[in-house]
Amino acid sequence: MGLTLDRGRYYFVMNVPKHLFGKLLGKTGQPVRQVRQALRTADFSVAKRKAFELEELKRAEWHLLELGEEALAHEKFAAAKRTAESRGFDYVPSDVLLRRSFEENLPRLMAAAGTEAQPTPPEMAKAILGGVEVALPPLREVLQEFIALTKTKHIRKSERQRHLWRLPRERAVSNFEKAVPRRATGGINRITREDALAFRAWWAARIEAGETRAETANKDFGHLSQIIREWCELKGHADLENPFAKLRFDRAIDPEIPRPPFSREWVETRLLALGALDGLNAEARDAFLMLINTGLWPSEVPLLPAGRLLPRRPHSFLARGPTRA
Repeated sequence: MGLTLDRGRYYFVMNVPKHLFGKLLGKTGQPVRQVRQALRTADFSVAKRKAFELEELKRAEWHLLELGEEALAHEKFAAAKRTAESRGFDYVPSDVLLRRSFEENLPRLMAAAGTEAQPTPPEMAKAILGGVEVALPPLREVLQEFIALTKTKHIRKSERQRHLWRLPRERAVSNFEKAVPRRATGGINRITREDALAFRAWWAARIEAGETRAETANKDFGHLSQIIREWCELKGHADLENPFAKLRFDRAIDPEIPRPPFSREWVETRLLALGALDGLNAEARDAFLMLINTGLWPSEVPLLPAGRLLPRRPHSFLARGPTRA
């Protein structure tokens, strides 16, 4: 991208990428190697701002040209959406535009037509007029985008903690692909409530067979609902219905599995017995004693700032530790 000064006025100049030569036509209908457009200003700062806006517009338009017929449906739709937005319009499907008044659609129609000297290329006009089918990425791709879009929430986590956060969400997507394989490749806008209920029925059969618990199934429902909801909010598809909402099983169907507590005698004779922690270094020993005194998760201890440690209490295991004769 460049600026050139001609007779006191600035012009925007940008070379056409080699792989697009022949697809971009000039006023004469012949392929061009460079685009040049008057910015109608003699002020350099104004020209620079206008040139930046024009460059963004051209890149969006050229990306749509670059995709071609072999591109995936959701890639074409995403490019068309960016192109419409670069021209100052929200992407609206053509069937919705047909229900609007002529006056409401007039600015869009004029932008799609262009001028006699510089008509709008067909691909751009199609994007402005909502002629590209709405198609969103498949669930697995949405998951990867969701992870990237929400990574700032996990800055303070260790790599292991981030892995443990990703693992159940990846498992939920894999389970859905296994239970409803017909939706493994289609866009998430193709996932219906019936598909979500088929997934629920798949889990119900496993619960009835005693293979798993309702609590496990509910985690999958929660993760998938969160992925769809937050991705749609961040990507501007808030109007898309979430098929995984309100699928949870009543956890009362799970059998009670009591978890017996450690007795004081077992703790004293096993964990705090003479020499029980001799194989640990000082840091590992302190971390272990913190766990049994506070209930912290093992992953939380290494991340705990030194300033947050509480003073030792005289009668705690942490203060006493293993005793020796």
